Amino acid sequence: VERYLLGSALTGIISQRLARKLCDKCKRKRPTTNAERGLCSAFIGREILETYEAVGCPECNHGYRGRIAIQEVLSINQEVRDAISNNLRKDALRKLVYTKGTTTMLQDGLYKVLAGFTTMTELLKLVEIDDLNIQK
Repeated sequence: VERYLLGSALTGIISQRLARKLCDKCKRKRPTTNAERGLCSAFIGREILETYEAVGCPECNHGYRGRIAIQEVLSINQEVRDAISNNLRKDALRKLVYTKGTTTMLQDGLYKVLAGFTTMTELLKLVEIDDLNIQK
């Protein structure tokens, strides 16, 4: 597809991955590691001291029951549309998109970890390493 056609046709982009959801009956809190605290501080501006971990009970599968979506929604505004049409380089396009208030998949996942829906381990299995290099 030609870039100018793509830029004019898009109104939004949704990306999602399904994470295993913690079992509400057996999940338990544990202290966070330094790396987990640093990740939350850097990407969502919150310091956390505790997070949840999977335990396992007769009601679930090794501490997990069901799935939850980790998602990112990008609304295409005129600035982004023009950047796509003008063949802006990937790194410059990422900077433009992620400095305009878009909640990244990593950030959405961290909020869901804090809420006790999934674990940090599960989130880090789903989020690509490139996502850790985006602009905060």
